[in-house]
Amino acid sequence: MIFSCIFLLYLPKEKFYLNDDKNPKTRQAMKFFRESMLFTLLWLLTSVGYAQQILPFSQHIDTRSKAVFCIFQDADGIWWCGTSQGLVTSAQLVGNSHHVYSRHPELENNIVQIQQDNIGRLWLTTQANKYMVYNPRTNELIVDIEKYLQQMDIKVWYDFRIHIDEEGKVWLYKENQLYVHDFRSKVTRHFTLPASSGYIVGVASTRQQCVVLAEKAAYQTSVIMNKIRPVFLTHTPENFQYGKARCELTNKGDLWAYANSHLYTYFASSKTWKQRTEVVPDLSSILCLPDDKVYISTTNTGIYAYDSNGRFFTHAFQSLPLVNGLMNNHIETMYYDPHSKLIAVAYHKHGVTLFQSDSYEIREHYVQWSGNLFNVEDIISFALADKESVWLGTEDNGVYRVKLDGSDKIVENRFPKTTITALMKDKQGRLWAGAYHEGLFCSDGRKYFIGESPYNILEVSPRRFFVLLNGKGVFAFNPQTGEKTHIPTENLWVMDIASLGDYVFVATPKFLYKINKYTLQSTTVPASAFKHSNFCNGNKTILADSRGWVWLVNYKGHSPVDIYDAKTGKAFQCRELQNYEISSLREDGHGHIWCATDQGMVVVKVNQNRDEATKQEQSYLFDLYCFGIKSPSLFNYRAMMNIDCHRLLVGTTQGFLMVDVNRLEKSMASSQMSRQMIISSLRINDNYVAPGIEMNGRVLVESDLPYLRKLHLKYYENNIMIECHPKGLASNGLSSYYYKLEGLSKDWLPMDNNVITLSNLPSGNYRLLLKEQDINHHEFQETELLSIEVDPSFWNSAWGYLLYILVLAVLGYLAYRYYHRRQEYRAKVREIRLAALREKEVNDMKLQFFTNISHDLRTPLTLILTPVESLLNTVKDTDMQQTLGIVYRNAKNLFGLVNQILDFRKLENSSSKLNLSHCDIVAFVQEKLKDFQLVAKEMKIDLVLQSEEEKLEMAFDKDKMGKVINNLLSNALKYTAEGGKISVCIHRHDAQLCVEVRDTGIGISDAAKQNIFDKFYTSTPGHSKMSSVGLGLHIVKEFAELWGGRVDVEDNLPQGTCFKVYVPMLSMQADAQPTEMQTELVAQTFAVEKRDATILLVEDNLDLLGYMAQVLSREYHVCQATDGLQALQILQGTEVDIIVSDIMMEGMDGYELCKSVKCDINTSHIPFLLLTAKSMTQDEIKGLELGANDYMTKPFNFDILRLRIRGLLDRVKLARERISAEDDIKPSEVTVTTLDEQLLADTIRIVEENMGDTKFNVDDLSDKLCMHRTNLYKKLQFITGKTPSQFIRMMRLKRGKQLLSRGNVLISQVAYEVGFNDPKKFARYFKEEFGMYPSEYAKSMEQK
Repeated sequence: MIFSCIFLLYLPKEKFYLNDDKNPKTRQAMKFFRESMLFTLLWLLTSVGYAQQILPFSQHIDTRSKAVFCIFQDADGIWWCGTSQGLVTSAQLVGNSHHVYSRHPELENNIVQIQQDNIGRLWLTTQANKYMVYNPRTNELIVDIEKYLQQMDIKVWYDFRIHIDEEGKVWLYKENQLYVHDFRSKVTRHFTLPASSGYIVGVASTRQQCVVLAEKAAYQTSVIMNKIRPVFLTHTPENFQYGKARCELTNKGDLWAYANSHLYTYFASSKTWKQRTEVVPDLSSILCLPDDKVYISTTNTGIYAYDSNGRFFTHAFQSLPLVNGLMNNHIETMYYDPHSKLIAVAYHKHGVTLFQSDSYEIREHYVQWSGNLFNVEDIISFALADKESVWLGTEDNGVYRVKLDGSDKIVENRFPKTTITALMKDKQGRLWAGAYHEGLFCSDGRKYFIGESPYNILEVSPRRFFVLLNGKGVFAFNPQTGEKTHIPTENLWVMDIASLGDYVFVATPKFLYKINKYTLQSTTVPASAFKHSNFCNGNKTILADSRGWVWLVNYKGHSPVDIYDAKTGKAFQCRELQNYEISSLREDGHGHIWCATDQGMVVVKVNQNRDEATKQEQSYLFDLYCFGIKSPSLFNYRAMMNIDCHRLLVGTTQGFLMVDVNRLEKSMASSQMSRQMIISSLRINDNYVAPGIEMNGRVLVESDLPYLRKLHLKYYENNIMIECHPKGLASNGLSSYYYKLEGLSKDWLPMDNNVITLSNLPSGNYRLLLKEQDINHHEFQETELLSIEVDPSFWNSAWGYLLYILVLAVLGYLAYRYYHRRQEYRAKVREIRLAALREKEVNDMKLQFFTNISHDLRTPLTLILTPVESLLNTVKDTDMQQTLGIVYRNAKNLFGLVNQILDFRKLENSSSKLNLSHCDIVAFVQEKLKDFQLVAKEMKIDLVLQSEEEKLEMAFDKDKMGKVINNLLSNALKYTAEGGKISVCIHRHDAQLCVEVRDTGIGISDAAKQNIFDKFYTSTPGHSKMSSVGLGLHIVKEFAELWGGRVDVEDNLPQGTCFKVYVPMLSMQADAQPTEMQTELVAQTFAVEKRDATILLVEDNLDLLGYMAQVLSREYHVCQATDGLQALQILQGTEVDIIVSDIMMEGMDGYELCKSVKCDINTSHIPFLLLTAKSMTQDEIKGLELGANDYMTKPFNFDILRLRIRGLLDRVKLARERISAEDDIKPSEVTVTTLDEQLLADTIRIVEENMGDTKFNVDDLSDKLCMHRTNLYKKLQFITGKTPSQFIRMMRLKRGKQLLSRGNVLISQVAYEVGFNDPKKFARYFKEEFGMYPSEYAKSMEQK
């Protein structure tokens, strides 16, 4: 820019005139342009080499795409900004939704002036000089201002001007007409200036006076008795042009006016005008401060500042980069906030900067040298030059001397291109500088410690300095002789030094050294003295204060500061500082400790009162207060210096700070004032809400958002997002805000980026409260931002509840009616059920009675059938055989009736199950027909079997199929007359077997067919030749359905009835058990063989007991008992091989007897066979679960009984033979019961454990088994067929056999190993057991 200005100055004049050299206006303009460029050049040349700090910077505000033309603070403290995009609040200017909010559809853009009348309305002026009146409380806008003014009897038209004074009165002027209107009193005053004064060009006012400026004169104006009283003040220095002039008035009455591109000041005290030639046109605004200072902004040359006496004292100009000053020199407007004492500067196109006024507390300085305008110096050390200047040590650019008189002018630069780590001015006025890797420099030209890096310099006396070298430790240095004395320390990395009385203090990771300034003798304080400290990490800075305390800040961040009391020798800590990263610290004139931290400046005030409440080692209380600084620069280590008792300098990475501690402490009280928040945007259900805009068919907000105090919503408008910001732009950004929705929650929640989100808000009344917390965690009083009322939905409203009550009442009545009727119905059903239950109980009692009788009949039937059957096989007399045959058949019929009753009982109890076996169904049916052949022959009825297949193998339940055939044939024989025919047909029907029984009897009516299968149903008396109980066909139907089949009945045309039984054809493996017919054949060929075995018969029926004893005594020894207790007594004195017992007995029944026998180790080996009249499956299962080995139902065939007894005895014999035959004995394969299995397993284990003991005998075995020798003898004899001694010998011989089978062993060695003390005896017993000698067995194994 400098070279551009020089180039323009030296261009030929004809280049400026553009072939119009005779035009005087062009020549005059070009002359003015050349003079302006010359002034700018001179100013730039004089500004190079300054520490640029004209206005104390506060912060930059990005206005995005908005250009701010004016700023105004209304009576409520809300900042309004006129922008290129209309009227916005400062909260909306910095908010996140600034571009979506619309106040009024007729509100125009490019607002350049905002004023407020005394009833709270805003008067807006656009760039086109158009006025509008906006009421933010009601969102009303007056656009036709001329028509509105006529209502107040103000008759003005286009091109008029408006000024509103401090009382809110509206001053309206055009030409020489002046109107003043008070909206509170609704009074309008009018006055006409003399024509000689010219047109009115401006009005300026303060709270004390008002000045009307005309083209040729100025008048001091007041309103008295409802009349305007202008008093001539002065003539203007030149004829001010109408429409382009502007003026402002200071509190002491000085008038600043700008017109015709000239700036003038009228001094009220001297009544003289003065032209301001410092200001380069064009002027954009005039700002008068309360202290009468005046700031002038321009459109190209920045800001000019004048003091209260009107003297020019500074010029703010954006010329150097990287400076936190003006963003550019084109300034639109300025505004002063009397509360925060900030000046807001708005720029052309976009952006606003806030500056502090002169009454600053912390001021940032940016040092830039002409050699490098793009670099802001990094200040790392200080030294006071004199009362008006200071030496600054920089990173890489030597030492600067900077004026502190407000101009911040750089006087000189020494030691360029070096890093100055330490600075000190000695008592002789010489400057000492420690240069990194270059040594110690003196201003008189001397150099010491060449190549080293001095980090600190301390003067004790003219002849003694203390110098800290980086990595080399502490040196005592004589500046007069150059003598150097190294002071030994445990660690050479010593970064800071502090002076206190006759001592200096330095610190290493292990010790705090106390060094005598004069004798250089040192004492140490160990790091262990600082309890709970990070002292071992090394200390980056040390401070000795006026109390005699040494403050030590270690390198570990966010840890307490250690304090050593040099007077008492005690060490303690300031834990209040552990939340801060401290770079440097200094003491002010009041004894307060100031710390430069990562969170700003922190002051520590020491309370000398001891903390008696905590009784801790720390005897002092510390009060902290943090002054946050929102700056991108960082504090440098040990870069802090006292200018005087109340001012500090702090070095940063971008210049330095000057801190006025007195003003900072005074600002504590003012900073503890809450910044009230206003709403900048409102969203409901993600839709932005604006005043006057309809949503869901109604207007939600009537006023502007800053004045919104109550929000009334429907139940479905319950998702709310509120963005709010402080009223003004003056916000340090270091406070935190919290909100609470009273009525919903009691918790304070942090605001997320100034946004409050309320989701799914239930109906009710709420108060949205805000609370501010500053950086020191001081909480301000809570304020109410908004009250919210959410209407309930209809179903949650009073009308809804009324409807619910009515509906519930109706439902309750209906429920009562239903319940009452239900109870009546249940009572009737209960009566019916009770009657049915009583009837069922009676029927069950009857059925149980018949069942019990049937059980009782089984035993006599057994005594009838069995002897008769025996007689039929032995008697040769024909007449006797016919008589016995009649007896046998009737007994069998009686037995069938008994079985029907029992089968019916099973079906009633759902206990009947299928027991399938694989057999030829054709042969089975043919065998059943043989039982009816004799009866059919006697009744002269032809009984035939017809089958499509000669043999049909399938799985079926023989018992149930037999009962089905028997019942159907019995029923056919009942109703078939002599000479009739009964045919049984067997054939396949799909996947089912169909068995048809056809007769030529009387038939069955269609009505009877409906009930033919019902239980106890019988035909009309007289139709049947035999009596019936009505259970046969019912049992047939139930068995068929149990099988998964069905039974049908139909007419056998031309006469008779046909029953068809369909059952599924199942397949399974052929049953290995012998059929009943096979068993009978075996029984017929049964050879009587006397066996040496004892059978215990237990039966309470003496006839049956005697008959069974008579039959079985031919083969076995028989013992008899009539109940279970008598049987147990017999077992105690008699060796029994098998027990055959009835179940139903008086006293101890068969179940209890079986359980007692099987649970006794002495008798558990005896096989147990149950005989009973109970034929139900669950009875059989119960007996087998108790340990019974077999189960037979009465009546039974004696031959089958004898076969089953022989089978059980043969099984015992087979187990004994297996023991002798197998080398390895498996108890589970030998024994029958669990007790026997466990006994045998324990016996085998004990014998194997004592296999090598030759003295091990039967007594030892019985002792280990805890059994009497006699009982053991009986038990093993029965299970294994061997005595205990034989069993032990057998086990030893089997083990010997196993050892011999391995080969390569001596027979004598095997004999001794298995417990024989004589190999010959082992060989003899081996020959008896296995039929060969051990030597022969060994050879045979070798050959294999």
